[in-house]
Amino acid sequence: MLEYTHTNEDLRAIVHGLDLSLDDKVLAICGSGDQAFAMLEKAGEVVAVDYNQSQLKYALERLKHLKKGDHTRFLVPDPDEYFDLRNSRRYFNWEKFQKIKSRIDSLKIITDQINIFDSGLAMVDFTKIYLSNALDYGYGPIRKDRERLGSFNLEHFVEPLREGTLIYDTNLHHRFEVLCKNGCLEKEEELTRIARWLEEGYHWNPTVYKKIK
Repeated sequence: MLEYTHTNEDLRAIVHGLDLSLDDKVLAICGSGDQAFAMLEKAGEVVAVDYNQSQLKYALERLKHLKKGDHTRFLVPDPDEYFDLRNSRRYFNWEKFQKIKSRIDSLKIITDQINIFDSGLAMVDFTKIYLSNALDYGYGPIRKDRERLGSFNLEHFVEPLREGTLIYDTNLHHRFEVLCKNGCLEKEEELTRIARWLEEGYHWNPTVYKKIK
């Protein structure tokens, strides 16, 4: 089932909070595709994954319209569907749409259903990780079994990351705070400040962490 047709996060907060550059390879939760498309403008490579097959199909449909240069259908793939597009429309203006279109070969949407916390991907290859709010609600099979979320070992997800990798979490989450106390991560105070300042459209409290060992 399709859950998200657009993001209610501020895309500027994500792009600037992750301090993206062409040297970066980003692993991102796909969702509606908004975040991956936004990051594509600044990052060297973006890999989007999702456990929900409907979200992947939706993002791929948008990608098709992006390739065609159809700005309207990129924003609203289904003309019969109405939803609040204020955030997406404000961000994906025509100029930005054209920039993203020029970098389309740097985006990979993996069509297999993948749990980002257990992806099987070579995590050491990524310099930036975008998690959205996956940790709040659980993700993939974890979400189906809430009891498993309590025993989920986030350290196993963070451990393979290279030193200096940034992780963007949409909320300040106690699980990451524990890893900061353990010396595995540290909060990137300045990037967190920027992300929170830009995040104005919802109740999110984004936090950026850096892998330090």
